Amino acid sequence: MAPANTILDELAVDPAVLGRANLAAVLGTLVNTRPHDLRTAFSSAAASAEADPPLAKLYTLLALAFEPVLRPQQVQEPFAPMMTFEGGGRTLVPADFAAAHLEVFGAALDAGLPPVFNARLADILWARRHTGGGGPAKHAAMAVEAYLADARVKQNSEDWVYAPKSLERALRLSYLVDRRGESTHRSARQATAELAAAFEAARQWRGFLDANRLMHEFGIGEPTTNAEACERAADAAAATGGELLAEGLWDQAVAFWRRARDDARAEQAVMRTVDLAVRQSEAREADSASVAAHFLEVAIKRLRTMPVKSRGDRENELRARLTVQQARIEAELAVMSTSFDGRETWERAEAAVAGKPLADALAAYVMRLRPQSVSDLREQVSEDAERFVFMHLAPIVITAADGKTVRQVPSMGSSDPAEREAAVRYHMVRHANFHQHLCGSTYVEAGRRAIAAEHAVAARDLLPFVARSSFVPPGREHQWVKAFAAAFDDDFTTATHLLVPQLEHALRMLLRTAGHTAVSIDRFMQQEDWNLNQMLLNEGRATTEAIL
Repeated sequence: MAPANTILDELAVDPAVLGRANLAAVLGTLVNTRPHDLRTAFSSAAASAEADPPLAKLYTLLALAFEPVLRPQQVQEPFAPMMTFEGGGRTLVPADFAAAHLEVFGAALDAGLPPVFNARLADILWARRHTGGGGPAKHAAMAVEAYLADARVKQNSEDWVYAPKSLERALRLSYLVDRRGESTHRSARQATAELAAAFEAARQWRGFLDANRLMHEFGIGEPTTNAEACERAADAAAATGGELLAEGLWDQAVAFWRRARDDARAEQAVMRTVDLAVRQSEAREADSASVAAHFLEVAIKRLRTMPVKSRGDRENELRARLTVQQARIEAELAVMSTSFDGRETWERAEAAVAGKPLADALAAYVMRLRPQSVSDLREQVSEDAERFVFMHLAPIVITAADGKTVRQVPSMGSSDPAEREAAVRYHMVRHANFHQHLCGSTYVEAGRRAIAAEHAVAARDLLPFVARSSFVPPGREHQWVKAFAAAFDDDFTTATHLLVPQLEHALRMLLRTAGHTAVSIDRFMQQEDWNLNQMLLNEGRATTEAIL
């Protein structure tokens, strides 16, 4: 795919060409459509107008306007590229359009065209703070009005599930630009309440839930009335098999009851969510202990939002049931294994150190093994993601040996860039751990055994090497050599207990040598030295990476 700016450089369009374009005919009956449908329609029109280059360029430009993805929750920068590529490349965003392109968008706005068309163009003009055609304030008002109209149209169509997205953009944009509470934001608030009522009447519970979340966030309507409506919707959704929607609706009811300061009704609603999760667990118990345990964990989590005195014995009861399900998880999970012949690696390690003096053997031992690079790991994960589609389908739930959930990893197919990066890093670490384990059980162990067999390695033999190390702090050499000597003597318990605190201290000294204090302040306003977690995973990670 060509870079965005290369494509746009070829699309110099005179706004006068709009006089020859029949936008209504191009869009035809596309009224309740999504941006993708408009992009397809204009792309087809551009192909059909190939004999008229200026007209074809106009249609291509309009098609590109519908390429960026709308993110209504990102108020100031509402559009993201449709795709991003390795190395930093991406598809179009509004910032790529030149001033001449924006002039065309402004001239193309027409009240007779579908609301989704006017909403997108006006929003791009506002996002670019285009000064023509009335300026940003005018474009924002036009975008809000068009988004609201689009939400109403979609609510009455088969695409009703997309109506809340247009509604949210209208509400957030109007709140941002209508700082004095003028008519633009009032219209958006009123439309939100009306659409919530329409969703309820049509029993479109997904849209009703999304609208009520916006109503809660922006304080629209009376909390008690909204809470009761959410409870009615939750019962109706649960009755038709929509347990997940019912769960969200009960949560929303709890939020409204708490805003209304009715703690008793809020606790009743919480208990309904607990009961719902328990029923979901019981319904799936025969099929999957993992799923049953998940819903019990959800029930306990919700129960713990209530005061301790209101929980009674319910929490203990649910925890006892959870323990039973967790005990079943290990039995129902299949064990996967594969064989690996490491004889070649083992023999290579032995050959590298055999028949050499201790100093030469140690040098050969440590210099022939390198950890995988970060770039190689990332490339490996990208290749795996292309080969194995399941990496894109669902998040990963990691459980301990006793069945307890210890971590949840997002899917590689997540729409959230932060979640995708978290998934990539998880798979990178998993590859690195596997590689480390493989190397440790073959090359490292083979070399260690060969050196130990040829040399009676004692602490005094290792002291000259450790004393010359810039990583080992002065005065700590004897602890390090005792640990290494214990490892060569098969005493890994002693080696581990000595090395871990020494490694932590050495990293801390490395940071302080570089000018960092490597301390934090606890809640009692006392200084604490950073531990390994803080230096390698938390606040000190960036500094440690930069030094190493």
